[in-house]
Amino acid sequence: MATVFRTALVLAALALSAGCYGMPGFGCCADGMFWFRGVVVDRDGRGVPNVLVKARNKSVVSDQDGCFAIGETTRPGKSEMPFSVVATGFRPYTGSVTNLDSSLRLMRISLTDARSASEAVIDTAVKKGTLGICETKPVEWR
Repeated sequence: MATVFRTALVLAALALSAGCYGMPGFGCCADGMFWFRGVVVDRDGRGVPNVLVKARNKSVVSDQDGCFAIGETTRPGKSEMPFSVVATGFRPYTGSVTNLDSSLRLMRISLTDARSASEAVIDTAVKKGTLGICETKPVEWR
């Protein structure tokens, strides 16, 4: 029994040192985590498929509805993440995104035409219930 207890303590210590106390959507993640679920849309608000969304070393491609989910670790206390978006026919975006509380957040990326002088708009203050299908559909976290 003592061996089982010691093993549990060691595993708990390892989980805490890794920086995540829970899984996205099932509790909160510790400082040093970056979790976003979102949608990529065009200027008319239609979902854009096959968009490359990258957060530092992790990248995902939006599905047929423009939905994506991306997670990446950061150093504890760091809330800013290098972020880029690339889509054929649209102007690319390169910059950073801030996630102050390291919990799962919602994001809307509004792309602009490749010939436009405007950059994409990255909205990280999206309210729950406004992403439609992208908020509830099953996703594979990367």
